[in-house]
Amino acid sequence: MTNPEDVLEITVTGGQLEQVDSFVYLGSSIKNNTDCAGEVKSRLAMGMAVMGKLTKIWKNKFVH
Repeated sequence: MTNPEDVLEITVTGGQLEQVDSFVYLGSSIKNNTDCAGEVKSRLAMGMAVMGKLTKIWKNKFVH
């Protein structure tokens, strides 16, 4: 946590929830600030990796 004053105390069914700076939800990195640069870089890298794997298929003359 960056600032102890921002810590929330939330209790659900008798247990206190842990407050974190970031977590992954449905494949997206959710952070407690508005910075999304890391998320954009990560998704671009995943897309580039997939495109690299497809290049061999696209160049194959026998695939119609």
